[in-house]
Amino acid sequence: GRCVGVYALPEYEIESIGTGQFGEEEGEVWRGEIRIRESAALRSAYEYAASAAPAVQSVFDVYVRERTLVYLKEPCSPDDAAARFFLHMTPADVEDLPPNRRQHGFDNLDFSFLSYGMVIDGKCIAVRDLPEYDVEHILTGQFSAEEGRIWQEEVRFHE
Repeated sequence: GRCVGVYALPEYEIESIGTGQFGEEEGEVWRGEIRIRESAALRSAYEYAASAAPAVQSVFDVYVRERTLVYLKEPCSPDDAAARFFLHMTPADVEDLPPNRRQHGFDNLDFSFLSYGMVIDGKCIAVRDLPEYDVEHILTGQFSAEEGRIWQEEVRFHE
C-alpha cells in the first residue's frame, strides 16, 4: 500500500530539494524540503569510518568523530535507509537541554536518512553533529511504524 515516485537527480551538486503534493481541488496538500548535506563532509566522514573502529557495531555501525556521529552500513539497500533513525542525547547536566526537553531528561534528534545521508560506493553513510553541551550518552537506532524499533544501541561518553 505504498506509493513510490522516482526522479533521477542531476549531476551537479544539490543543496536542497523542495517537494510536496498539490491537488486540483485541495490546492497544496503538503510541502517539505530535503536538505542534502555537503558531499565533501560526508565523504570525509566516510574516509574516517573506513580507517577507524566504530563506537558500536550494529545494523549501522556508529562512529564518534570529534563532535560528530557517523552512521555507516555496508552493503546497503534502499530498505536499509528507509526506516527513520532515532537519536536521543542525554547531557551530563539536564540544565543544558532546551527547557521543553528537561522533563524528559534527553534531547530528541530523530532524523531521516534523506536529510542527513547519502550512498557512497554502495555504502549508506549519515552524519549528525553532537550538540555543544557535554553528552553523557546517546541511544540511537532505527524504527518504523510497522516494526517498531528495528535496532538500537547505546554509546556512553563517560564511564
